[in-house]
Amino acid sequence: MIVKIKLMTFSIFGIAGLLICSTACAPSRGKMYTESRVDSYAENYTVLARHGRWINDPQMGTVWSPYVISGWQPYYYGQWVWSDRGWTWISYEPYGWLVYHYGYWDYHPDLGWVWIPDDVWSPAHVKWYHYDDYICWAPMPLPGRRWPNPWEPYRTRIWTIVPVNNFTSDNVGRYGVRNFIRRNEIAGSRDAPSLNYIQARTRSSVRETKLRQEKVDMGGKTYERIRMQEQDAQRLKSQRDEVERTVLRQPEKKPDQKKERTKRR
Repeated sequence: MIVKIKLMTFSIFGIAGLLICSTACAPSRGKMYTESRVDSYAENYTVLARHGRWINDPQMGTVWSPYVISGWQPYYYGQWVWSDRGWTWISYEPYGWLVYHYGYWDYHPDLGWVWIPDDVWSPAHVKWYHYDDYICWAPMPLPGRRWPNPWEPYRTRIWTIVPVNNFTSDNVGRYGVRNFIRRNEIAGSRDAPSLNYIQARTRSSVRETKLRQEKVDMGGKTYERIRMQEQDAQRLKSQRDEVERTVLRQPEKKPDQKKERTKRR
């Protein structure tokens, strides 16, 4: 019951935040955000502590904010593979096995993208569009929440939009386009693209990737983590190494108060 209350509160607040961002996208002043140090979420999701911070907000509850470069967005640094579970997102980020297969994402004008925990696994927790020669996807919003359509004007980058020919490419986000225009005469779909559709449009076959899922115990709960076959894991290693060098950031070091007091003396 407590979780449901938190999610409902965040959904209402998130809608307001998106409306603010679509018009000005300027941080609001006077709000207080405190970093969570002993929160139960931080204890349950220890894998995330190295790559982001848990934030307590009086309206949103507890959310996770990753340490990443400016302009970062979810479901961008990775690739799509076809498996027995359908289109599956393979992330190049070390925490991707968790935050892209469980939970929800929302954008807040002060905090940027934040992740809201949940314990239901999905091969890719995203919203889909495909129109004409483009495939579009965005993080799954909270229940009752709606993103703008990919062609609607807004300043925050929510959707990743790529030409259909690049949909199954490595590091698919680098093929993203910013100015997407819907052609009204072309019918589209809000469903995930079918395997036949991708193969017909690209005129090539898509190999089914064999996935292995292992159990991970955290905070008294069990989660599933995707493990690629050895040949695929080795092929992706260079992509993951590059993301760790260029996308991930270290937290800002807080000044040592003892040293500061010694200097003043």
